[in-house]
Amino acid sequence: MLVALIASCSSVPAPAASCGEAVSPADLSGTAWLLTGYRYGDRSVALDRASMDAAGDGDAFSLSFDGGRVGGVASCNRYFGEAASGGPGGLSITGLASTKMACLDEPYGLSEYEFFVALSVATGWDLANGALTLSGRAADGTAVELAFSSPGR
Repeated sequence: MLVALIASCSSVPAPAASCGEAVSPADLSGTAWLLTGYRYGDRSVALDRASMDAAGDGDAFSLSFDGGRVGGVASCNRYFGEAASGGPGGLSITGLASTKMACLDEPYGLSEYEFFVALSVATGWDLANGALTLSGRAADGTAVELAFSSPGR
């Protein structure tokens, strides 16, 4: 059985947590994560990253971790905050703040406000096959999920 466990951990690209080692948000440092999907209950938005790149919005709805800090670009504003591990697969993003430029439209079907709320209610994360998923529940109990990819993974 130990041989099977070792073989499964070495043959499938997965986070170290699946092989019994602790992984924290700090381990995600150095990677630019780009939002590909948003779900709030029954509402979902899929972002077409190729179209966003072509429109010059390749950094929009991005996320990066730097130790205990988190930041990126929402729709048109840069944002930053703190990220902490809540145990295996747990996450807390707090103290979100952003620049205050007026975002005149929501060209990708997602507002900065929705993105910030989703980040702030994230309590769990999963890293599998190069994709990062943040999940949580809004104050009303509605399930929230953010799916990210990284061109470098």
